[in-house]
Formats: sequence, C-alpha cells, structure tokens
Amino acid sequence: MKLRVQVLGICALIASAAIAATTHAAGVDVGAQRRIAAAVTLPPPTLNTGQGAVSLWVRPVWSTDDTRSHVIFTLPLSGSDAGYMALSLGWWEPGGTGLLYFVLSNRDELHCSSPGDFPYPLLTPGLWTHIAASWSQSEDRRLHLYVDGREICARPMRRGMQRRPAGPLYLGSDAGATDRRARAAGFDIRGLQFFSRSLSATVVADAYASRADEAVPTWLQAALQRIPSEPGAAAPRVMLEEDAGWIGPRAAIDRLVARLSAAHIDTFVPCVWSGETALFATRSLPLHPKYAAQRTTNYDPLQYLIVAAGRAGIRVLLWFDVARRAAGRWPEEFTAGAPAGAFDLHSAGFQQFMAAVIGSAVADYRPQGVMLDYIRNLGDCSSLACQRDYRALYGRELAADLRRRLAGESVPDLVQWQTRALRATLTAIAGQARAAVPGVDIVACTMPFDAERTEQGVDVEDWLQRGLVDHVYYMAYDEPLQLARVTAAWRRLGASHLTVVMRNYDLTDGVARPRGGAELAGLLRLAAFLWPGSGVAFYHLPHFNDDQAVALAARMPAGS
Repeated sequence: MKLRVQVLGICALIASAAIAATTHAAGVDVGAQRRIAAAVTLPPPTLNTGQGAVSLWVRPVWSTDDTRSHVIFTLPLSGSDAGYMALSLGWWEPGGTGLLYFVLSNRDELHCSSPGDFPYPLLTPGLWTHIAASWSQSEDRRLHLYVDGREICARPMRRGMQRRPAGPLYLGSDAGATDRRARAAGFDIRGLQFFSRSLSATVVADAYASRADEAVPTWLQAALQRIPSEPGAAAPRVMLEEDAGWIGPRAAIDRLVARLSAAHIDTFVPCVWSGETALFATRSLPLHPKYAAQRTTNYDPLQYLIVAAGRAGIRVLLWFDVARRAAGRWPEEFTAGAPAGAFDLHSAGFQQFMAAVIGSAVADYRPQGVMLDYIRNLGDCSSLACQRDYRALYGRELAADLRRRLAGESVPDLVQWQTRALRATLTAIAGQARAAVPGVDIVACTMPFDAERTEQGVDVEDWLQRGLVDHVYYMAYDEPLQLARVTAAWRRLGASHLTVVMRNYDLTDGVARPRGGAELAGLLRLAAFLWPGSGVAFYHLPHFNDDQAVALAARMPAGS
C-alpha cells in the first residue's frame, strides 16, 4: 500500500502507511523544492533530542572544486549551556573537513559522521542525496545517520536531557550554532521533514527508494564520473553461496550454471561445511538434510555441479568454515576451553582432523580450489592444555596475560600465540589439500590488516610468503565501501593475490534486500579501475536476482 501524505508543503510519496501513522511528521514549509543560496530563517520544528528523526533530500550547486564546508541547517537547543543541532558537510574543522556531520546535541556529545578515510564525497554537485538521522534514548538507545537509505554511522545514546528548539531553524547558515564560521550554503533542498518518533532503517530505506532518481548511491555515481567509461580489462567475477540453495536435481544445477555463465561469473564458491552440517559425501561430519535427500548411489549434487560448471568454464572452490562450530557433539579436545561457537585451533588434534576432512574432499571431488572462512581464532582458549602450551612457550601464565590485555596493555606474545596456532592449522590444511591435488588453489577469506583480525592470529602476508595460501578474499562489507583500506591491501598483497568481496544486498532491520543491477555493474567498473588485476566477488547467491543478472550479463568492460 502506498499513501500520499501532505507534509511541509509538498506531496511526499511515502512507501508505507506506517511512517505517517507512527512517526508524527512535523516541521516547516520549504516548498516542493527550494534553492538555498544564502541563509534562510524558518520557524523551529517540533522536536526533542530524546527521540525523533529528520529526513531530507539535498542537491549541491557548488562547484566540484569547492572544498569549503557547506552547512545544511543549524538549530539552537534549550539549556543554559547554549547547545545546538547541526547538519553540515564539514564541521569542527580542520579535523572534520569534508565529513558529513549530524550533530544531534553538541553539549551532550551526540553526533555521527561519515568515515574519515572515504575518498568520495557523499554530497556531489548536481546529484540528489537522501539524508536521514534517527535517534531514541528509550528504544535502541542509538543515534543513526543514513545516506541514500543506508546506515553509515551509529552511536550509543545515554539517557539525559531532552532538549527542544530554542530559536529558529537556519537553512544554509551556522547562525543557529555556537561554532560559527560563516560556512557556505549553495544547495537545493526538498522533502525536509522532522519527526517526533524515531524511524526504523526500513522506513528510511523505503523513503529513499520511493523517490530516488537513480538506483545507484550518490557516492558511487560521483566515483564513476571520475573514471573512464571503459576502464580496462574486466575483473574476474566470483559468486559466493553460503546456503544450500544450489543443491537440486541435474536440471536445476544446469539452470544455475547457465545463469552464472550468462552473467560472466568465472568462479562459483558453494559452502560445503558450515560448522554444523556438510554438503558433500563424508563419514566424518553430519550431512545437511537437503544434500542427503538429493544424493543417491548414481547422483552426487556436488560432483555434478563441478562437472557442469567446468563445461561452462566456471571454476568451483569448496567453502569450508574452519573455526566455526555451530552445533554437534565433538571430541573434548576440539572444544575444551574454546569460546562458544568455536573450535580450538590450538588443538593439534583438531588441526589434523580439519586438514583430513578438507584433504579428503579435495581428493574425492577435485575442485579447482578451497576457500577457508572463519580462518581465525574466534576468541581466547582457556583449557588446561592451552595454559600449559602458553606457559611452555612464554614462561608466563595465560590468565595473567589475558588480564593485562583486558586492562588495556599491549601483550605481543598473545598475538604471536594466536598467530602460531593459526599458521599450524593452515600448514596442515595446505599439506593435505595439495597432497590430494597438487596446485589446488587455497583461498583465505578474511579482512587483511584489520586490527581485530590481527589479534585473532590473521597474518595474510605471512601466509602468502610461506605459500600456505594462494589468494585472499577481502570481505569489504562496510557501507560506504572502505575503498582506502581495500586499496592499501591491494598494494601490499599484489593485485593477483586479491579478490574483493562485496555484498549484493542490503540488510535492513534484519531483512535482506537485493541491490540493483546498475549498482553491481557500477561496482565492477569501479573495481576494474581502482584495483586492476584483482577480482570481485559477490556475497551471495540467494540475492542474485534477475535485475542483477541482466546488468552483469550486459556489462563486460573492454579487454575482457
């Protein structure tokens, strides 16, 4: 159901009746669209900083080489300490130069901003951008900032003063703030709405989708404007599949392979071990019921998939979750002292068990490679065996060093200990897999150079140098895409060793929404320009809809 609601002097198309019924829109009349070339003063909206939201569309009219800060609005807030609310591209300069800031209440230190290392503007001259902020001290107790329907920042809120407007709303002026620097205006605005209730991520996403001029986020449009229309050779394309949806009779697998081939997918990566059930023939692990139901003495879905994909020129990598333990009964040695939901990678018995499982699968199915996910220590081991091992290696007590780390102290030996266990696990896996099929491709799926992953023992440079892995799949799931971090990994690891994994869907209030095909095609084009020689993977198959398939089928850059 779609409802047309008269708000702020415009007829705003809202994608759900719930936004009108539950969020209580209120505010000031800016007209259907208004050019803000200089300061405009308007009556204050009805709102408070305890709970509420704001939503608007902005189209900059400043020049592309204008690096000044541009303020969208400011609003003085109640209280003897002269606080304010602000939305601005650039705030608290020079540190905040170029960042999109929403300051809910400066005196209460409530604010959100865009990532500091993002190289493309979230507000681009000539392009409409949807901005929304939502906050609540009583519901999820968080402040959220959204751009083009996607959350780019979230901050915790504590219960405190609920401030209200203490003066007019200033569009295109920082006069409503105490941090006054005569920041510039220069933009068109439409659909400005304030709400007395917070907005869910779903409502924000629907509000964006209902009026978006393009199916591609503003930042990506801006990035694509800066690169050649045909940037060069196509990036190898990979499709991941974490679920069991690929399993079926021969005809269903033939249709899947044809669909992947039409979209120029080079590599397909189905998950065959999730830490709970296996999707391949094995006596060492419990079988997934869907796989068990399809497999007969004359038909193995995985074997048929590999053969059918090979006929179409598509490589198949078998996906194994290494440290993840979702369910099941296991030898105590594999789990004693390990965090909930994890296997103990310090256990030599588990290292050999997992290596034997993977080596056997490679020998039986002869895939082009294996992809190792959850290839990290998922926490700290506390078993007696781990305590003895740590004491023998470093001459100190494990529990004492864990307390030191908890107190904020750097304990390099803890990192080295985790790294050592993970390296031993990989050594065992690589040895068994390559003994079964020499030259089989071994891929680590992780976040290289991430601080948390480093604490968990991940050292992809070391793995590549030792030949334990051949390739790294970089899980680049942040929004907006962390281009600077991926570029740094591309430079350090080398183009041929890197594939960038991006989501082909948005997760909004726990519900997956497939992204548009135009966006995926744009990401491929951007990747070919920024990271030539590296691949692009999409996570994952259940959200690979017809719109994406058509766009990828039509889009192959020159040189492919």
